[in-house]
Amino acid sequence: MSTRILIIDHSPIARLAMSDALKAVPGFEVVGLAGDPHGARSLFRSMQPDVVVIDVDIPGTDSVVLLKALQSERRVPAVAVASSTERSNRLALQTMEHGAIAVVSRHSIMMRQIQDNSANLVQAVRSAAISRGARQPPPRVGAMAPAPRPAAAPLSARAISPLPTPAGRPAPPSAPTPAGSQGYATNASVSVINERMSGPKQSPDMLLPPPRPGAVQPTSPVIAIGASTGGVQALEAILPGIPANSPPIVIVQHMPENFTANFAARLNSLSKIEVKQAAHGDKLRPGLALVAPGGKHLIVKRNGMQYYVDVVDGPLITRHRPSVDVLFRSTASAAGQNGVGFLLTGMGDDGARCLREMRDCGAMTYAQDEKTCTVFGMPREAIRMGAAVEIVPLQQIAGLIGRYAGK
Repeated sequence: MSTRILIIDHSPIARLAMSDALKAVPGFEVVGLAGDPHGARSLFRSMQPDVVVIDVDIPGTDSVVLLKALQSERRVPAVAVASSTERSNRLALQTMEHGAIAVVSRHSIMMRQIQDNSANLVQAVRSAAISRGARQPPPRVGAMAPAPRPAAAPLSARAISPLPTPAGRPAPPSAPTPAGSQGYATNASVSVINERMSGPKQSPDMLLPPPRPGAVQPTSPVIAIGASTGGVQALEAILPGIPANSPPIVIVQHMPENFTANFAARLNSLSKIEVKQAAHGDKLRPGLALVAPGGKHLIVKRNGMQYYVDVVDGPLITRHRPSVDVLFRSTASAAGQNGVGFLLTGMGDDGARCLREMRDCGAMTYAQDEKTCTVFGMPREAIRMGAAVEIVPLQQIAGLIGRYAGK
């Protein structure tokens, strides 16, 4: 069964670019393209998409209010598309409180070198599709009851009733690619999408040597947390409950460049501890959480009794940068039995292998349980590999971290 996608974006070029990228993926069906709230609501009701891709910068429109209105009719996972401006970053984080489970950078969508960014969009939509139906609350009283889903091909907001094909199935309106646009549906871009999403993955060996199990000098604990799809909401649930004297915390949340600084600032405003985006050379200390910058790897190092971090470029590891595997491996090497690892909700298997390395080096390790995950991918792999000492629900994690305070 295909995943039906509605794209809401003010830019015709961006709508076509995203549509071409998603139509190139087997199992994806773009059922509507909308450029304004009226078209978005109309297509949302008539086409009943499984996933919504929504521009947070539609002129004259509050995208958060629009997404809330759509979600009040029917709960559907969304992917937010945002620019690098402060306002856009803030709106993107707000949409994640109302159904968005991933953010894609508008700058990356419109770049000339589009291949890796196509893969980012595809992965975000795929993650949203996998999360579809997980613990969805019942519709609100008065919400429109869903009608039988029509069969459809891609539509535009201004072409809601295309002429049928001879086979009786509506055909997508033909639209020329605007001058200067960079379409996605090329053999090269599809090839790179397939390579990134299903081809060989780069091992953390590309960046760091494997840790050598064995006792290291005792220190206070170091908490390492990795998350992907659903992790924004999970971290917003965890960090406010952590006491001010907690051990130092290092975090990798899969998120595009330009968004992690605002995300860290938001977490800081909600928490008793200090939360900031990590900078190269930052020292770890009690009451401080460092969030890996988007597009950079976060590596924990140690000089005597002092832990610090390196923020580095490098290849995609386990198809991600930052990579949870890189964070966990470096924590295993630097902290050994002083480490504590948490692998949270997320698609794929990033972090599973190196959570096992942390455990093999004497660290205490946890995986989030299936019931409270948005996508039970990364924790499932960790459990399968024997990486997790304990499997815990989201609501217990802040308390578990609090137990290590003062040690």
